[in-house]
Amino acid sequence: MSEEWRGLDVKAREPYEKLADKEKERYERERKEYEEKKKAKPAAKPAEKKAEEAKKSPEKKPEGKVSVGKKTPEKKSEGKKSAEKKA
Repeated sequence: MSEEWRGLDVKAREPYEKLADKEKERYERERKEYEEKKKAKPAAKPAEKKAEEAKKSPEKKPEGKVSVGKKTPEKKSEGKKSAEKKA
């Protein structure tokens, strides 16, 4: 590919060089805008970041399995003991 580029005459290279110049200008403009925004808004402290994230994210559910309204089955041995105690 580089051999092909070197083989092109000046007129054949011209459109590509114009495109490259436009892209360089766009890059510089966008980089400058980014740097200005970065300076205008100071970086948030870690505690502030967590507070912002907490506001954005919905409440987290508790970890692990949580059963609501379900009774756990008694073990067989417990069932016999409780029956014996009642009797």
